[in-house]
Amino acid sequence: MRKWMIVLAVFTVLLTIRSKNANAQSELTLQSGTASTTYPGVGNAPINVVGAMENGWVITVVTGETFSPGLTPDGIDITSLSAVCATSLCYNSPLIVSFSGTNFTQPVGAGGFITNLVVLAASGTAPSATQNSYDDTTNVFFGTGTTIGTIGPLTTGSAFITGGGPAGPGAYSLSIVDTFSAGGSNATISAFGNIGAAPEPSSILLFGTGLLGLGGILRRRLLACA
Repeated sequence: MRKWMIVLAVFTVLLTIRSKNANAQSELTLQSGTASTTYPGVGNAPINVVGAMENGWVITVVTGETFSPGLTPDGIDITSLSAVCATSLCYNSPLIVSFSGTNFTQPVGAGGFITNLVVLAASGTAPSATQNSYDDTTNVFFGTGTTIGTIGPLTTGSAFITGGGPAGPGAYSLSIVDTFSAGGSNATISAFGNIGAAPEPSSILLFGTGLLGLGGILRRRLLACA
């Protein structure tokens, strides 16, 4: 009897792990022109894509883990992203990088989200980045129910904006949509961005100042290594 109880316990644990892994809580989509590829996440784990090709773009993306149901330290983030326009197909076909996470429940009031974009480096012909961020109380991937804000286009540097909400305690999703444009096959851009809960107004000023400083430091390091 004891042996069967142990077997049943092990089976239950394995079934629980499998069920958890089967329920993706994040998705990443790369799109340019009619070309589009979706990378489903497993649970809250990061999604890493290296050397992906979409309509002449060569992309490497590393997302952070999603912190649902909470927003600490961020709800979702694109930890690093580099995109190179490698052929003439890119000229009139921007690259759209969309990252989304579901099942957030931490309550956030109206205007209570903060989103930021940092362009670490850009080179070549007319590269730029624009970021749109959303929260959606229907809790679906890439839902656009409420706009948190739009940043850009940026060619270098950083910016942040607050907005969105209210959301929670019912489940909701968060989505980042980054659009990268190029004017030539030599255009290269490197960036990161995230969505989280907005701090108090006085802290936002400090956050923005620190973000600008971080962008400057990283850019100088990149230039020094070039």
